[in-house]
Amino acid sequence: MTSRTQQDDTVMHALDSFFEALNARDPHRLAAVCHFPNVRLAGGDMKIWRTREEFIRDSGLAGIPLESEWHHTSWDARTIVQRSDDKVHVMVTFTRHMADGMPISTFDSFYVLTQYQGHWGIQIRSSFAP
Repeated sequence: MTSRTQQDDTVMHALDSFFEALNARDPHRLAAVCHFPNVRLAGGDMKIWRTREEFIRDSGLAGIPLESEWHHTSWDARTIVQRSDDKVHVMVTFTRHMADGMPISTFDSFYVLTQYQGHWGIQIRSSFAP
């Protein structure tokens, strides 16, 4: 059994890896941080990717509509609100930035990470982002 601190560190690392891959605009790395099926609920739309391959082929970079001036995204807050040995619910706030670091927009979201075959990955994202 993993300690709470180890689980927290592993979950936060998975979240960091997701944004690193997003900022690199690398769908293969994004998919590596996710479990499938994978769900994103945002902007009144639910997107479900049934497989890693479907996720990688999607031209929307993980379903995120990227503003033309978007350069990178950073975490503002992350709080684990519920957990079990193989599932963690995380309330997050993130900001999308321009290349010069100026913020474009900030959003609250809810991420569900699951552990499958020893790997923690993002399974569900529900966001107030478009």
